[in-house]
Amino acid sequence: ARLTVRDGADTTLDIDAPKRVLTTKGHMAADLHVHAAPGLDNAFAPMKRVRTFIAEHGEIMVAATHDKIFDFNPLLKKMRLTDKMIAVTGAEVTSTQQTERAPHSIGHMNFYPLAVKPHSHKRGLPNHENRRTRDVLHDMHVHFDDPVAQLNHPRDSFKLSCKTLPDDYRELINDKQFFDHMGVAAHPYNPHQPLTEGPNKSLIEAHPVTGIRDIDFDVLEVMNGTQAYRPERVDAVRQDWLSLVAQGEKIAAAANSDSHNKWQIVAMPRNMVRLGADRIADFSLPRFTKAVKAGAFYGTTGPFIDLALDNALIGQTHKGRNGVLSGRIYAADWAKATQLKVQTNGKTVHTLTLPADGRFSVAMQFEADSFVTLEASGPAGALYKAAYPGFFPYAYSNPIYVDADGDGAWTPPGLSAD
Repeated sequence: ARLTVRDGADTTLDIDAPKRVLTTKGHMAADLHVHAAPGLDNAFAPMKRVRTFIAEHGEIMVAATHDKIFDFNPLLKKMRLTDKMIAVTGAEVTSTQQTERAPHSIGHMNFYPLAVKPHSHKRGLPNHENRRTRDVLHDMHVHFDDPVAQLNHPRDSFKLSCKTLPDDYRELINDKQFFDHMGVAAHPYNPHQPLTEGPNKSLIEAHPVTGIRDIDFDVLEVMNGTQAYRPERVDAVRQDWLSLVAQGEKIAAAANSDSHNKWQIVAMPRNMVRLGADRIADFSLPRFTKAVKAGAFYGTTGPFIDLALDNALIGQTHKGRNGVLSGRIYAADWAKATQLKVQTNGKTVHTLTLPADGRFSVAMQFEADSFVTLEASGPAGALYKAAYPGFFPYAYSNPIYVDADGDGAWTPPGLSAD
């Protein structure tokens, strides 16, 4: 529709109201990393952030203000929008001081849900400078009754995740990316090497009293911001994540906007969390927290996923050496995926061209305990590019675990020889 803008005048667009073309039954859309003022690196007003989130039909927004607990709920009540979205109170813990105990700080970590303490320093956030990652995880666990711990943007590219590091790797380390330095290790994480060897083992060194380790996160942020921004980022972090899952670290993979500025699209990418309900009125914070920790969600920039291995859903465990992986990849016509990749233990075992209805069925066999993931992708057409510049249709699942021998315990497959 053509719009003529005149000073001080309202204009009514003569267009048909958009119609919903699909629903995501039992799932709600969540962005687990959202910024707004009064963050130290953000001037985007909280009221505008709420409006943009609702405009994108985001349903669950996790506040991630740097080093300060922030709660959008009073603003939602003031704007009379509590029936349009859910605001989860949280913070992004961001150390900046390089010390002997924390030579490369602790990266960036989200924690949610949290309770605001309005008269306390940083509104109740414990001190985290000159602290090791495992100590911060323990502090947050004690102070806030075991919130979700999420490691944000741990890697930017493959530069520091190759088998042989470049001679100048120390100059390439970025404090914001935890896997570039692993905190006390002051050395990049090597996804090709076991956690029990070399510098990697710093991640699993348990505190002698609390038993908590540096790797004891619930969630790892695999997607962060636009896909065009450092295009390697998703693949590099996904490689790290899959190597950890293969070694028994059941960490869920999230897709978040990390939206700071007015030009960044909030709730894109997003996580579709399986909650058994998809209405704001039916939202349960404990159920949401439990689902996120269990990995009962998938990340997407448009395509939606229905997936089961026989009767096991994303985040659950299938028993037996055989099963049928089936489901549907569906989307609005302008955001469709056309290709599907099925992975076992992080290795692609099937590549399929999706039919028009997006349905698929693949017979799977497992010699030993394993885990199954998938990726779906498609080209960005003109409409998609106009709506979401810098993105293309893409979705990935969290694992379905496979207890092949049926002994009731999942034995991680370990890193592959190649």
